[in-house]
Amino acid sequence: MGTWSHDAFADARLTARSSRVGGVSHVLLWSVAAFFAIALYWASQAEVVEATSGMGKVIPSGQVKRVQSLDPGILQERKVNQGDVVTRDDVLLKLDQTQFLSNFRENTSRMQALEGRVARLLAEATGQESFTPPSDLIERNPGIVANETALFKRRQHTLKNNLSIRQQQVTQRQAELEELKESRTQLGRQLKLTQRELKITRPMVKQGVMSEVELLRLDREHSKITGDLAQLRHAVPRAASALEEARSKVDEAQLGFRSQAQEDLNEARNELSRLQEAMTGLKDRVVRTTIRAPVDGTVIRVHVNTVGQVIQSGVTLVEIMPQEDSLMVEARIDPKDIAFLHPGQRAMVKLTAYDFSIYGGLEGELTHISADAITDENGQTAYLVQVRTHEKFIQKGDKKLPIIPGMVASVDVITGKKTILDYLLKPILKARDNALRER
Repeated sequence: MGTWSHDAFADARLTARSSRVGGVSHVLLWSVAAFFAIALYWASQAEVVEATSGMGKVIPSGQVKRVQSLDPGILQERKVNQGDVVTRDDVLLKLDQTQFLSNFRENTSRMQALEGRVARLLAEATGQESFTPPSDLIERNPGIVANETALFKRRQHTLKNNLSIRQQQVTQRQAELEELKESRTQLGRQLKLTQRELKITRPMVKQGVMSEVELLRLDREHSKITGDLAQLRHAVPRAASALEEARSKVDEAQLGFRSQAQEDLNEARNELSRLQEAMTGLKDRVVRTTIRAPVDGTVIRVHVNTVGQVIQSGVTLVEIMPQEDSLMVEARIDPKDIAFLHPGQRAMVKLTAYDFSIYGGLEGELTHISADAITDENGQTAYLVQVRTHEKFIQKGDKKLPIIPGMVASVDVITGKKTILDYLLKPILKARDNALRER
């Protein structure tokens, strides 16, 4: 009874232990199966990006701007060096502006003098008795205003003296005419009296009452008065003509003064107009002595270096690479991968100058694929592709890292997506296809 109990107990313990081992094995088996099932499902669902890679470099995305000088000159100061980043209207070079500035100032002085002269001549031509110069000219050049004012007064004084002399001649001719008219009137009266005396005397001489000598005297007096009166009758019109001539000379002097002033005014205005047109060119020349950047960009070459260097017109002085909102990267792609590329595909640009794990890269878009493969000097064949980035710099915190043409970069063009299971099955499927083709 005791022996059976001991054996039975041992068998029971062995059976229990076998049951526990079998349970753990089943759990482990199911766990492994579940793991592989989950892994297989994940591999069939999880996708990874397919990309075609190539090496290249940053190239200019726009045409190089060549800065030139329209006018010849002498270099006075250089403000930029190769590699400097400039913005639009930044000063690049300064030319000696002494000659241009001298011509500009001389022309300005001549214009101001003409402005004063025009104002004075306008007052003279319109018969004004006072001269009011332009208010802005008084502020800009009071000396010219003072000179023109003094000249206006002198010319007015001369005109008044001339008119006064001619007016005196008018007065004199008027007096002479009045005197002749008065003499004519008196002689007319005397003639009438003499005629009456003769009428009375002739009968008395015939009667012997009066002497014939008295009659002869009266005849002589009558003849003299008649002759004098005839002369006066001709002298009065001549005196009247002289008076009108004197009066016309007064008007002529005044009109001549105004006419000459108007003629001089027209000439002054024409000359002022020519100077104003020339002033625009002179001002532009002075402004052009300061050579500025036409665009935002990077200075890639400066062709003048020495202060005092003679600069010819139309010669390139500075070359600037425009800084656009994006960059262009040109890369070489292996011919076996080119079939999967087409414009519009997304790409990632990784610059070797900036560690990708730290600074990241630039997203872009494939914009161009060369029509044919090219072979370099090493005999390697490749297609050239161009990728335009969405940004022109790499952002690291608040700092913008510059990118300039010539920087080396790797380009990953995204060609599609595949699941991990596809990658795992690819060698098997490839081996199967090869096996089916073998004999």
